[in-house]
Amino acid sequence: MARIVKWTTDAEGVLVKRVLDAAPADLPPPPRPANLSPRRFEWLLAKTGLDEVWDGVERHLQSSADPADRDRYASLRAARRARYFTLDDTLAMVAQFRPLVTQLFPGVDVSDAAIRAAWAQAEQY
Repeated sequence: MARIVKWTTDAEGVLVKRVLDAAPADLPPPPRPANLSPRRFEWLLAKTGLDEVWDGVERHLQSSADPADRDRYASLRAARRARYFTLDDTLAMVAQFRPLVTQLFPGVDVSDAAIRAAWAQAEQY
């Protein structure tokens, strides 16, 4: 069980701290990450060096003779031109391309934790 702290004033105007036990359903939901504008998303990519990774994956897929890779290339290319970016969609896209990124760019961290950390920075940009 979680604890909620509430500050109130009593009848005489004295600040009083109340600690309440709360079930998880009583807790406010955690704040959702902000959507990123194209400008902030490009900043995220440039700041982390993932712009070079994205471009490299695009080049690799574009040069492939496999029709499935051509579809993946088209999806990746269109994704970068979105009107806004959500963290959930970005994590899903990174998960889809993670094996290829790991193959083409060994040592580049595209874990969910790394993407979330970069996202938090981009929210402040």
